[in-house]
Amino acid sequence: MERRTWTSKDSALYALAVGASGLDNATELAYSTEDLGADGQRVLPSFAAVVGRRTADAWDGLGDLDKRGLVHGEQALRLYAPLPAAGTVDVQSKVLEVLDKRTGTLIRTRTTGFGRGGKALFEADSGTFLRGVTGIGDAQGAASEPWSLPERDPDVNMRQHTHPEQALLYRLTGDMNPLHADPEVARRAGFPGPILHGLCTYGFACRAVVAQLESGGGKLNGMSARFSAPVYPGDALITRIWLDGNDVTFVVDDDDGRRVLDRGRAW
Repeated sequence: MERRTWTSKDSALYALAVGASGLDNATELAYSTEDLGADGQRVLPSFAAVVGRRTADAWDGLGDLDKRGLVHGEQALRLYAPLPAAGTVDVQSKVLEVLDKRTGTLIRTRTTGFGRGGKALFEADSGTFLRGVTGIGDAQGAASEPWSLPERDPDVNMRQHTHPEQALLYRLTGDMNPLHADPEVARRAGFPGPILHGLCTYGFACRAVVAQLESGGGKLNGMSARFSAPVYPGDALITRIWLDGNDVTFVVDDDDGRRVLDRGRAW
């Protein structure tokens, strides 16, 4: 169990790091400004993925892993109560499954955040792929939930812009991996330059989904997606959304039509 504490400046910084500056949507100023929301500063639901990063001891039972080829593959959130602009939670992580894949290992981890009295506030599930690490997991895991795109045009195509400094800003939320800042490290990993954090792209998608749900009087209770291609700072992102009441299917493409976030679901 680890204790995580954040301030209103931390949650505001996160909002800015995923593009919620108010330039695209004036109501988003409430995420970074304390006196614009009716109930004070708001917090983007995807901030729970930052507070709910896995604990330092989460993988202790897996031995000495080579983490140099670590890639964030998927992320899911289940939200049981809104996070306050400033607060403290106790988080606990556990490994859900370890799967052998053709070129590495997929580790799925769940982190639960507990508030006062031990009440669960959120669950954050992450899937992490370790390239080149094999032979430590099971051949088959739990069946994935069925997912498919609706056979109709999206109800919404929301275009958002990242900025050249987006990864440098997002790393201030806690993920200091040099892959997202150091050109030489990125080149050694096979990329032409630093790539955007997957959870930054996830935050942009969350903003798009929240805007659509709230415009219809709904709210976001959870979301999941798989990271399918790298995003580079400065890329445009197009979140394609299909609405069915409070159930949402979504994907995110870049300007070249590459799918960078796939199997998106929100509710």
